[in-house]
Amino acid sequence: MPTSSLVNAAGSVRPRFESIDGVCDAVDLPSLELAIVAMSYPCCLPSATNVSKARKMTQLLAKSLEDAHRYAPDGPYALARLGLSLLIATLVGAGMWAVIVVLPQAQLEFGVDRSAASLPYSLMMFGLAFGTIVLGRMADRTGIAVPLAIAGSCLGLGFVLAGYAPNLFVFSAAHGLLIGLGAGTGFGPMMADISHWFVKRRGLAVVVVLHQRRTGAHDHCGHDRTRGGN
Repeated sequence: MPTSSLVNAAGSVRPRFESIDGVCDAVDLPSLELAIVAMSYPCCLPSATNVSKARKMTQLLAKSLEDAHRYAPDGPYALARLGLSLLIATLVGAGMWAVIVVLPQAQLEFGVDRSAASLPYSLMMFGLAFGTIVLGRMADRTGIAVPLAIAGSCLGLGFVLAGYAPNLFVFSAAHGLLIGLGAGTGFGPMMADISHWFVKRRGLAVVVVLHQRRTGAHDHCGHDRTRGGN
């Protein structure tokens, strides 16, 4: 049977495939997909095969529309991703506050004054700024998964190296080159990633992920107070 098309108010084309028994199946398609259907099943060659293929294509397109609705902005998937982003950002952000928790112990361990013991934190902040830029650019190109994997590896190696550091130089290098680099992913890149999944509540979503800085600080510094840290 022939293929007819309607144009809605938004300007998209709605093709309609009329079956032999008169039942019509319709689905909204972009102009390019409509052109593909028109070229593949021209109206001048009506046959049962063409109608069957058109029905299969309609079903595939309907499934793609259903998948698009599932991952729509501000939807359930976006909210689940927001909760997971907050959890990951809190864990990754531990690199910013861990050195503060162990600062009194590091001062006693290495036999230095408070200013020298604060050097690892200063270097960590430089590493965090560098990691935010470099891994953020990587996240724009490849997605957030690869930067998170790099961040996890850097944080793991950095904490192990800092734990076995024989002197302040190695302790500071571990924070500046590894821990700071990994912690940078939990800041800018995570906020940029979650912003793609919200439209109406984008500002709120970004603030929720940004809240990991306060959550991490409260958890780690609160733990330090319970241990009697200064």
